[in-house]
Amino acid sequence: AEPLLNRFAPTSLAATGTAVPDRKINLAGVECLPAGAGIALAPDGSMWVSSPCLQKIVHLSADMLSQSADVTPDVTLAGVESPHGLAFDKNGHLWVGDQGAARLRRYDASHLPTNASNADLSIEISHLAGTLSPGTLAFDADGSLWFVDFGGNIIAKIAAADLLGSGNKTVSPQVAITIGVLALLEGIAFDEGGGLWVAYSQGKFARLSPVQLTASTGAGMPTIPEVIIESTSVGYAGNVALYPAPAFSPLYSRLP
Repeated sequence: AEPLLNRFAPTSLAATGTAVPDRKINLAGVECLPAGAGIALAPDGSMWVSSPCLQKIVHLSADMLSQSADVTPDVTLAGVESPHGLAFDKNGHLWVGDQGAARLRRYDASHLPTNASNADLSIEISHLAGTLSPGTLAFDADGSLWFVDFGGNIIAKIAAADLLGSGNKTVSPQVAITIGVLALLEGIAFDEGGGLWVAYSQGKFARLSPVQLTASTGAGMPTIPEVIIESTSVGYAGNVALYPAPAFSPLYSRLP
């Protein structure tokens, strides 16, 4: 019943109260659910949107985002089962957490201007707990890719060297951190100090310190975040973001 994409102007976010979006954008003809899961802004001001029900990632140009309207994406990436989190790396490649297929997928920058039927690289993540299913994604200062496995309450790191190549391959996470069963892990975001913020549990969000990010843990002795922030203003946090993003981040909103 509501538009898929909503933009809130900076002025509407400057004070406590009820914020009203100044732009509301829908994907024309999309009647399935969930229509959208993740978004990523590109340096040219355009946006990529993952759609689990379409089993695609679609592109909206900067012009399409300039006003409230129903828009038809101009580029479509296929070869995914249930795409969720999106993130660009420092080379401009688009990474996708494909939860349905339990794969990380990479679409190279050179192919993003045109439709693609398959990813350039698909990675299966093998772990003692079984194959991990990547959801939300974030890159650290070293170019390693971190993701959340919602079902296992695991935050895992894939080393930068394991993100190279093409085709299909299986890798093991360099670090796999298990969080307590009461946590509902969703979005993650790195800060300037190298700590990782995460949606945590009812009324809470939390930060894992850089030291905590170096040690794998299991369900028998899960990691307790160094910082836990609790607020009656928070129901269940679904995502976290820092603005501006760290200077080392490939995010569009990074520090200069």
